[in-house]
Amino acid sequence: MKKNLFKIVIILVCFAFVLIVAIKEPEVSFGDQTEPEAETEDESMVPEPSDTTETDALPIELVNNPDLRILITTDDFSRDIHDKVKVSSNKDFQLLGEDGTVFADYNAWEIIDLDSFRLETGETLIFKGEGKISIPSLKRMQGTPEYYGSLQIYKEEEGFCIINIVPMEKYLLTVVPSEMPSAYPLEALKAQAVCARSYAYHYVVNEPGLPHGAHMNDSTDYQVYNNIQETESTNLAVKETEGILLTRDELPVSTYFFSTSCGFTTNETVWKEYFNGEEWQDGQMPQVAYKAGSPKVHSDVVFEPVAVAQPPAVEAISTDSGVGLLYTPEALAREDNFRAYITSDIKDFLEAEEQWYRWTYQGIISADTIEERLLARYEARPDLILTFDQKKDIYVNQEIDKIGKITNIEVIKRLPGGVADELLIETTKDTYLVIGEYNIRYVLSDGESEIVRNDGSVVAVSNLLPSAYFIIEPEFASSDNGETITLLGGGYGHGVGMSQNGARQAALQGMTYEEILELFYHGLELKKAN
Repeated sequence: MKKNLFKIVIILVCFAFVLIVAIKEPEVSFGDQTEPEAETEDESMVPEPSDTTETDALPIELVNNPDLRILITTDDFSRDIHDKVKVSSNKDFQLLGEDGTVFADYNAWEIIDLDSFRLETGETLIFKGEGKISIPSLKRMQGTPEYYGSLQIYKEEEGFCIINIVPMEKYLLTVVPSEMPSAYPLEALKAQAVCARSYAYHYVVNEPGLPHGAHMNDSTDYQVYNNIQETESTNLAVKETEGILLTRDELPVSTYFFSTSCGFTTNETVWKEYFNGEEWQDGQMPQVAYKAGSPKVHSDVVFEPVAVAQPPAVEAISTDSGVGLLYTPEALAREDNFRAYITSDIKDFLEAEEQWYRWTYQGIISADTIEERLLARYEARPDLILTFDQKKDIYVNQEIDKIGKITNIEVIKRLPGGVADELLIETTKDTYLVIGEYNIRYVLSDGESEIVRNDGSVVAVSNLLPSAYFIIEPEFASSDNGETITLLGGGYGHGVGMSQNGARQAALQGMTYEEILELFYHGLELKKAN
């Protein structure tokens, strides 16, 4: 009996050992599979450094209509913290604590002033109801904004932080009309809806590190939300594309879009989030040593540059031995090719009749203005506003003092599609290199001169040139009679992803939203969330 009992004990011990090994084995295997992925940094997914995380290595189920957390900014979209907050609703609503406890019930249209609660820093209130929650203390283009879902309000030391918790498909109802005119053709609006959904879902998967776990804010930092009221046409565009996303490797892509192209788009390297081999982060002062016109580019990009032409013209451009060699995105990176293209009168491009397809700008170039603008951009991105070091024969980042009289300005590097990527400014004191389309648009705009558009209409320039797709015509020459610069350009915006007016023209010519998205986001796949 004792022997049998002993054998049973031995068997049970062995069985327990085997069971423990079997349970632990998958953990070892899983770690071996994911560790190399976690250590590999994929620069093709910039401009968000958080894109490349351990999450990318794991399978992610794209659930239809997830809740979003949207950070609501102040009247001018400039601040996260509100000095005053008043809340109301078009139907009866409730005030809840962070744990869900109901503190109070309110009637429709009753206005609640949060100052009356005398909240302590760190306390949280939630307002929700059957209707839309409004913020009478906040102003948008539509007037007082109203929000689906609930408002979660945090008391901060300086004021209040507001988070709107809203289902994806409800969020899109006021994003699409805020980003594209609702009078545009339905297929263009549907393309915009898919872009907006993909962009938002990208930040669900890749949280950007905003306060209180927000996925995005409601400004142009991400995509404009609830600035324009929902409309019947944009609601239909959202409904007919429900759950549809643009993906790459089964993950939603941050699908960029802009107003108008010059006939070509470019890729996301224009933003220079990674420069000189280093990741840029706020507060850093990278030491840059750079050769002007460096051929270094991203070998793998998400958004391929494309020709925004009518379908027959695209084929002709790629096959005609004369025009084909000249007018391709890659060929337009050459100055002579881009100059020939931007001054041509080719009408085969979708946006040839759009206001911003071509424009002319004559601005004032003074040393004081250029110096002020160089300093402003140096403060923001010291790795992209460089000064020539004659001894070392390289450009370096160093403090900018008085720049002297300007003697020459020229574009010395373009990216595919023709966008200016490096601008040389020579003065009697130093030579400066301005890198990146945004910086170039800022530095060369005087903020007050006029722009003549494609249709002959005249508008004042803003703090940014319409785009960086331009040539200096004639070549810049300093003059004692006054310093001006004339630019012949095209397009409005950064030029990455989908041209909204290109989408409009494509829809007018009968293209479906799927065909429009394929034109601008070649290589990405449409996927419906479960």
